[in-house]
Amino acid sequence: MNSPDLEIAMAKLQAWRSAHAELVSLEAALGEAMTEYARTLGEPPRQLIIQAERKREYVARLFEMAMEALDMHSTAKTGHTNFGGLS
Repeated sequence: MNSPDLEIAMAKLQAWRSAHAELVSLEAALGEAMTEYARTLGEPPRQLIIQAERKREYVARLFEMAMEALDMHSTAKTGHTNFGGLS
């Protein structure tokens, strides 16, 4: 059985992984939309651009939260952190 702080860290890491996968899909759709925009010189995909930027910011925040949780777990187990330099 894992410690509660490790369970929290793992849950936060899983949330980041899920959000990152969504971001990858969103950025693929944005790439296709930008290609179409370049081809037709119509309206740029503003909403998709905004969605992608917001998702990037959200994913970055989730990553920071996951790293902080891993830091807390590492500190509790070893007395020092091993994860703070990853971000």
